[in-house]
Amino acid sequence: MITPNKFTDLDSSILAKLEIILDKAIADETIRDLYHAVAHRFETADEFLLALDVLYILGRVNVNFKTATVSDAA
Repeated sequence: MITPNKFTDLDSSILAKLEIILDKAIADETIRDLYHAVAHRFETADEFLLALDVLYILGRVNVNFKTATVSDAA
């Protein structure tokens, strides 16, 4: 679930999962390597990709689609 509501608490939402990726120092890391580093904190790869998408939309990470690498936007 993306956002918390009366059925989904904040800890179970994607919003809480964003911090997992942000806490990891990202410097031109492949998406695959990043996933392997944090996979134990996500239930599925889909959940990880959704969190990464949200961070990209918010401008918190940069994604190079040609090389499939992720870096901090800051």
